Amino acid sequence: MKKNVFFRKAISLAMCMTFALAFFTGCDKDDDAKGGRNDYLGSWKITIERVGTIPTDADYTTTITASSTSNSDILINNILNFGANYSVRATISGNTFVIPQQTIQGVSFSGSGTRNGNSMSYSVSVVETGYAAVNWSVECIKM
Repeated sequence: MKKNVFFRKAISLAMCMTFALAFFTGCDKDDDAKGGRNDYLGSWKITIERVGTIPTDADYTTTITASSTSNSDILINNILNFGANYSVRATISGNTFVIPQQTIQGVSFSGSGTRNGNSMSYSVSVVETGYAAVNWSVECIKM
């Protein structure tokens, strides 16, 4: 009889441990909590912009939207205040992103950036057809 009671208690304890492990390890944080795409989406106020090494106060907004082609891609709209027709694609990986080389209306863009909470900075090389490359860097905060 004692052996049977011990066996039932051991089985009950093992089941409780299994459920506890499943509860605590089965609910892993999603990609957004680790610096995923949703952390980038929204309006960003550009606070400082540098053309080459010359800093200027900037006062414009860029909007980041989700790309429909990939879950790890975003679109940076109105990049460098070029206007609504200039939306560049960037691929995110956690709190960093890469802007692969792409040409929009005769202007080539490429670069990279980082996001730290509600602030973000990125550098972009801009080449307009027939001109030399110009390096821009931007600092912004999420609105």
